[in-house]
Amino acid sequence: MAERMFMFLLATLLHCFDWKLPERKKPDLSEKFGIVIKLKNPLVVIPAPRLPDPKLYE
Repeated sequence: MAERMFMFLLATLLHCFDWKLPERKKPDLSEKFGIVIKLKNPLVVIPAPRLPDPKLYE
């Protein structure tokens, strides 16, 4: 159940917003190795509303 809800939440976020990188930044996808592989630097994106009517976000 939780896995389905997470997928639904992620799909909703991807659908409702346009995602942009901060100005003059390129994504750094280099990895830090350990027991779990993680990004060296966190990925930062800025959401911008995609849908025209603000009431749709309530």
